[in-house]
Amino acid sequence: MAEEHVAGESEPKWLWRWLKLFTAFRVALDLKKLLLAAGGLVATFFGWAVLGWVFYSTAEMPTFGAHYSTWQEFRRDRDRWNLLHEMAGNAAVNYDAGDFAATKAEFEFLEELRTGGVKAQEKIAALAKNDADAADAAAALITYNRHLRHPNTKPFGKLRASPWTEDRGPNQYLLVSGMLRKDPEGRRVVPWERGQFLRWLLNEQVPYLVEPLAKFMAPIAYFFNSDAGGFRIRLYLVLVILWMLAVWGFFGGAICRIAAVQIARNEKISLGEAIGFARDKFLNLFTAPLFPLIFLGVITLFLIIFGLITGFTYWFGDIVLAGPLWPVVLVLGLIMAVVVVGLIGWPLMNPTISAEGSDNFDALSRSYSYVYQAFWHYLWYWAVALGYGVALVFFIGFMGSLVVYLGKWGLSQAPGLQSVSEERDRDPAYLFYYTPTSFQWRELLIRDNRQHVEPPGGLHPDSYEFSDEYVKHMTVPNKIGAILVGVWVGLFFLLIVGFGYSYFWTASTLIYFLMRRHVDDTELDEVYFEEGDLEPPSSPAPPAPSPAAKIGTTSLNVVESPAPAPASLPEPAPSAPTTPPGTPPSATP
Repeated sequence: MAEEHVAGESEPKWLWRWLKLFTAFRVALDLKKLLLAAGGLVATFFGWAVLGWVFYSTAEMPTFGAHYSTWQEFRRDRDRWNLLHEMAGNAAVNYDAGDFAATKAEFEFLEELRTGGVKAQEKIAALAKNDADAADAAAALITYNRHLRHPNTKPFGKLRASPWTEDRGPNQYLLVSGMLRKDPEGRRVVPWERGQFLRWLLNEQVPYLVEPLAKFMAPIAYFFNSDAGGFRIRLYLVLVILWMLAVWGFFGGAICRIAAVQIARNEKISLGEAIGFARDKFLNLFTAPLFPLIFLGVITLFLIIFGLITGFTYWFGDIVLAGPLWPVVLVLGLIMAVVVVGLIGWPLMNPTISAEGSDNFDALSRSYSYVYQAFWHYLWYWAVALGYGVALVFFIGFMGSLVVYLGKWGLSQAPGLQSVSEERDRDPAYLFYYTPTSFQWRELLIRDNRQHVEPPGGLHPDSYEFSDEYVKHMTVPNKIGAILVGVWVGLFFLLIVGFGYSYFWTASTLIYFLMRRHVDDTELDEVYFEEGDLEPPSSPAPPAPSPAAKIGTTSLNVVESPAPAPASLPEPAPSAPTTPPGTPPSATP
């Protein structure tokens, strides 16, 4: 007998429904999703690198000279260049006096300290006590001793770093192996100080897990930075944001499409079908998160016009406009704040289009309504997903590091390979000269060669390097082999890093289904698909949809079709006419 589906009976109680998030590992660990994530990583890097090269290569660092009429003008241009260097710079630059001096006099004192040696320091110290410029001289001494005696490197290239060189913290294998041994002082070799594990976890591990969201929000945060002035930086950030939305609208949409069908129907679609879906829905996937940014731009333009009128009308602007109309500015600021905070729902936009087959307006309205109608549910789901994801990413990173390390270790066990002579040494460490430096993979693969690899020193070295003598004796075949090995290791590394992106979009899809169930009371197993997306069922009759299913969606709840009646049975006889009471019934023919 067919068993009818009653909506809600097969679903867990709302208190335990979030446990479905723990199925994200099984769904995310899929080669198709890993390939799509790797493609998105490479596409993001190349686009941002081209933009960085175009906008940064023609921007020279401002130096104080005769062409600057005031010190404030120089500091404005230097701060803007520092921000552009932090985003798109491609080489290390040290801090100098122009980055710290508050006045022109302090700048001159700092330059004299930098170039004059000990005598200059004694002179400035004397001026700090007796001269009329004592305040500037004293400030220069403090600034020089704190920042310029051993100047640090300015941050650079945060929006153009390749996925193979981006700093993502310590290697998982080195971390585990370090916890199993102790240094000469009896301390475990771990990347955090005593009592700082939580800080390390939140500052280095969680940011990698939410790297897609961080890369989406980073250019927006830079855009609102007070130093992001001028046409060059504004245009650069706008193009960076557009490229980010385009890349992850396509690749993220394809990942979400595979995840949505797998979560709802427990079936898999091919990579070509997912790419075709993302291609057909690309305009919606791209513009859904773009509308709030355009809206912010319109409000900003209105505020700019209001600021120009207020600023150049003097007493009329101060008294008639700025004073009475300031509540309007507050209201517009509130609207902008609501729009910016609602952007944390961006991860729900791709799953909305992938699960519903809808347009950009539906994705935008659902993401904002789900976030603001069930804000604490949304935060709880993400807290669970991130807590679980940290453990998963660590495990995947550990296994990937272990794979390459054991392969390299096995090669190096062949007898007679190592030699103290650089010309005759055949230890396979040279094969990893071009391997990724992110997650310390290169360090993991070359650090065992103690003869030709130089550690930078310290308890926790950041990287190991081959000695200059060893690199000089690397032949052309050595370098060709190292390049080929670097390509294979780099591709494998992309899949390992891509798991974090695959998990992010898979968890986003699961959270979308859970939020849809909570807000719209829609079953978790409903997903949109077009005819031909899935293989036809093997049974003669198609499964009956759930009574709660919407048009254009399919449900996993299948109702068994009733058995067909035998062809030989006669049709039922027409019902007999009603007889008066007391009359015996007629015989059935």
